[in-house]
This record gives sequence, structure tokens and C-alpha cells, in this order.
Amino acid sequence: MEFYHGGILEQGKDLTMRLGEANHRKNYAIVVKKGDLSGAVTGSNNAGQVATQVRQCFGATFKDKRTLEERQVHFCYVVASGAISKETRHTLESLLGEFRDRLEFYGGDDILALLQEHKLPMGPAAQLCDLQADLAQAVTDADITLTAGQ
Repeated sequence: MEFYHGGILEQGKDLTMRLGEANHRKNYAIVVKKGDLSGAVTGSNNAGQVATQVRQCFGATFKDKRTLEERQVHFCYVVASGAISKETRHTLESLLGEFRDRLEFYGGDDILALLQEHKLPMGPAAQLCDLQADLAQAVTDADITLTAGQ
């Protein structure tokens, strides 16, 4: 996996990775956003900005750091730490229709679900959310909210 931290070489890609062997290799780009994604086409963390990044991912090659060969992106993930609403997904799919079959979206809840499904270790915040949910389910007559101490 290779990381890009802005600049001219990024071309929309925050991360790139490859899966498979030489003849069956697939190259992936990941567009990463902090917080919720908006369905708007202007402003910060919006669908227009994400669509531009995705188009750059597919439109510009990247240099494989192992072989120094130029590589084309085959698939792109859009990942946000916050929510990606159904409306935002719909806006992105309409803006990026030509890439629909090579694109997937993952919001924060989707990521937590995948971590739980595959039983991968989660950080303390996610573990607290699980604990809160388990406690609330076990003690039905109590309203339980966990908050961080000072």
C-alpha cells in the first residue's frame, strides 16, 4: 500500500494498493475523507470534490514504487470517517455514472460493521460504542450514555 499526502503527484489518490500477481493484478485507489460527506457540489467534503478526485484516480496513472512502472487504477474506494448518506451516494453515483461498476463507498458505520464482521481489532472508541450498545440492550430500563472523562 502506498500513501499520498497531497501535491501534484496525488492526482486524487490518497492511497494505492495492488492485489494479485503480475498477470492478474488489480490496482486500487482509495479517496479518504475526514467526517461526513455532503451531497452538495460546492463547499468542503462535498460530492463535487469527491467526484473530481475519483475522476483523477481513473484518469491519471501512478508510479509503482517497486517496479517504477506507470499503473492504471482499476477500482476506487471512497472512504469517509463520518457518514455517507443515501442521498450523497446517489449524487456521487450520478456524477460518476461511467465508473459505477468500479466504485464503492464506505462511511464510518460501514467500516465499523466490516471490522465487527471480520472480527478485526477495533480502537477504544469503537469498543466503547459496542459496550454502550450491549449495556443498553442488557439493561432495558436504563438510559446508558458513555462519555469521555476530562
